[in-house]
Amino acid sequence: MAKKKFRSEHTAATLDVEVKKATEELQQPAKGDERDLKLPLDDIETRPELFQPRIFSHGMKEVDERNVHDLLKIISAIGELDPITVVKLDNRWTCVDGHHRLECYRRLKWKDPIKANWFAGSVREALDYAVTSNEVIKLAIPDRDRYELAWQRVVLGWGSKAEIARFAMVSERLVANMRMVKAKFEKGDAFAKEFRLNLGAELKDVSWRRAKMAHDGATPGEIDKHEVAVRLAKVIRNRMHHKLSEDPEVTALALALYDPHLPQPLGELLRKYTTKEGDLEVPTVPKASIANMSDRELLETVERIAQARQTLLRSQREAEAEQERRNAGWTPSDDTWDQWVQEAGEVEE
Repeated sequence: MAKKKFRSEHTAATLDVEVKKATEELQQPAKGDERDLKLPLDDIETRPELFQPRIFSHGMKEVDERNVHDLLKIISAIGELDPITVVKLDNRWTCVDGHHRLECYRRLKWKDPIKANWFAGSVREALDYAVTSNEVIKLAIPDRDRYELAWQRVVLGWGSKAEIARFAMVSERLVANMRMVKAKFEKGDAFAKEFRLNLGAELKDVSWRRAKMAHDGATPGEIDKHEVAVRLAKVIRNRMHHKLSEDPEVTALALALYDPHLPQPLGELLRKYTTKEGDLEVPTVPKASIANMSDRELLETVERIAQARQTLLRSQREAEAEQERRNAGWTPSDDTWDQWVQEAGEVEE
């Protein structure tokens, strides 16, 4: 069977190659070497396929623009942030943890050397640290990326079920399901043959999402729709850069001008990707994720959704109260509302 290569940058195959390469290049600190460093920006490189556990825009960029924007504001207020963590690979300092801080310094054309900690462990230990470190300024790892972290280790045979679940912060039930999918793929029965045909590649070359779809009977055409979307996103990014993200209103208007019939179906489809209602983070829990949760995780999810519901209700009550104020004659530019309320109260008394 011809092996089809996909462009996903965080497959088990890519990780395996990068870890072996980095292990050969690793230079660990010797006894007496200083580990608290001050390094020029130009002396630090990144290897996101190795040490960046979060996948932004399917590997099209190393950092999240919103997080960079927030950190830039913090730097402007307090100066240099916490030290980044580095290892030495082939005589080059390589960022293990702190990609967003590093990007901020580069955008600011930071002149002075920055603080860094030299990680003393192995490449595998540095890889784990990049995922599990809990520093003050840390961007949460999305569920889909944690699933991929677990899937990589299942495919490569790195760790027990409990170890993988603890490392990737997923349920042991999900890891067991991944192991089951792997075992079915490796069998020689009729199901394995159809599974391989639908997948069109080896497990090490594909994401968990793609492997799960093929296991569940999705056809190559159905699976490829996601790959087509990734390619379209890359075309848009290469040609437009960040233009579509700068002003959502302009983007919406441009799409309506591009195709007047597009906004309606697009709006309906985009709802499934919405994670915010105003300033509120809304828990997004796919059905597949719910099915693989432990009882404790399911209870916590129900509680998070209940809290989100209460927050939305409070926001609704505040908006309705504001509407009543305006119906009574108050406007946003009117500073006499509190006085008006007080006077009205005195009259009622």
